Amino acid sequence: GKHTDALPLFERAITIERNTLGTDHPILAQGLRGYADLLRTLGRGADAARADVEASQVEQRFKARQAAG
Repeated sequence: GKHTDALPLFERAITIERNTLGTDHPILAQGLRGYADLLRTLGRGADAARADVEASQVEQRFKARQAAG
């Protein structure tokens, strides 16, 4: 279905975001959250949880970088 078709597109977008924006950019975190939502829709809860954890780590790195100035 359409959700399954979207999976490789999300994965490609996340790879591009990681490579171009870095691992502490809020857009990457947003992409990972959307990816997690899609994985949950597909019944892949464990994979979704991993994506959510990675998104949280990205957000923490971003906040630390902002605090450091």
